[in-house]
Amino acid sequence: MVANREIYLLLKNGVRVPVPDPEGDGGTVEVVRVMDWGDLTNNDFLGCSQFWVTGEMHTRRTGNTATPSRRPLPRSY
Repeated sequence: MVANREIYLLLKNGVRVPVPDPEGDGGTVEVVRVMDWGDLTNNDFLGCSQFWVTGEMHTRRTGNTATPSRRPLPRSY
């Protein structure tokens, strides 16, 4: 359940990405949006009936999977 909440918050609020200053004077943090909630037609979705995921220990096949913007998202069971 914790992993699902983390993914939900990333989808809702965006992902914080550090951006280094090219001149080496520190940097900033930008928020990258995974979904365009204002206009959902700006998003691409991919639906799969079977999706293979390979991790460090196992390879697993999920059932029906929908991913926004063609980016696979982890799902906890």
